[in-house]
Amino acid sequence: MSWTWFNGHKDILDLSPYRIPKDGFIPLQTKLLEDTRAILLDADHVDNRLIAGIFGKGSLLPNVRTIYLMAGNIFLAERQSWHPHAVARLFGDKPFAHVDIEDVKEVERLEQLLHEMASASDGSFTDKWHRDTITRLQTQVRPPATLMGPWEKAKQLVMQGWMSYNVDASPLDIESYVKEDGMLKEAEVRKSYPQMPAVKLVQTFELSPVTKLAKWYKDYGRQYIEDMRG
Repeated sequence: MSWTWFNGHKDILDLSPYRIPKDGFIPLQTKLLEDTRAILLDADHVDNRLIAGIFGKGSLLPNVRTIYLMAGNIFLAERQSWHPHAVARLFGDKPFAHVDIEDVKEVERLEQLLHEMASASDGSFTDKWHRDTITRLQTQVRPPATLMGPWEKAKQLVMQGWMSYNVDASPLDIESYVKEDGMLKEAEVRKSYPQMPAVKLVQTFELSPVTKLAKWYKDYGRQYIEDMRG
C-alpha cells in the first residue's frame, strides 16, 4: 500500500490521462474531486464530453479555480542532464513545474535558464547528452503557430463551455463576447465573469528521480575516472 497526500488548496490534480466517461470520473474519489482547486488537462483531448464532465450537471469538480491545459507532452527533466542550478530555479523543492507559454516573461525566464544550461560545461561524459537535451528543449519553448492554434482553440472551448453551463444568458448574449475570428474577447469575459476559472496553456516539466547510476557518478564517478586517467 502506498499513500499520496493531496492538498486541494495548493496541489494540482492531473486529469490528463483520463477520458471522462458518460457518468463522470469513476476511478477517483468524490471527496478528492470536491476539494480540488486546480486541475491539469491535456489540451489535445478537450472536447464537449470533457467540458460537460467538468462543468455540467452533476459535475464532481465544483470548486475548480484554475485549469492548466498541458500543451504537448510532459518534459521529463533528469538531474544528470540538467544543471543543478537550473533544477533548483525551475522546480524549487517540488518534482513538478509548469510555464505559462502565453506569458512572455515566463517564456523569457525559461529561455534564459536553458541558455545558461547550454553554455555550462562540466567536462563529464554526459556533457554532450546534456547539450543535446537543452537544444531540443530550446526549439520547443516557443511552439510554432501550427501547434499554438489548436491549443488556443482548446482554451477557448473550455472558457465557452464554462459560460454555457454557468451563465444565465442566451447564446446571442454569449456571442457578443466572440471576435470575428471566433476567439473570445478574454479580457471582457474576465471583467464580466470574474468567477470563471483561470485557464492557462502551459509547458509542463517533471523531475525524474535520481537513478542509482547518476548518484554513484555524482558521489564517486568523476574522481574514479580521473584516477583511471592518471
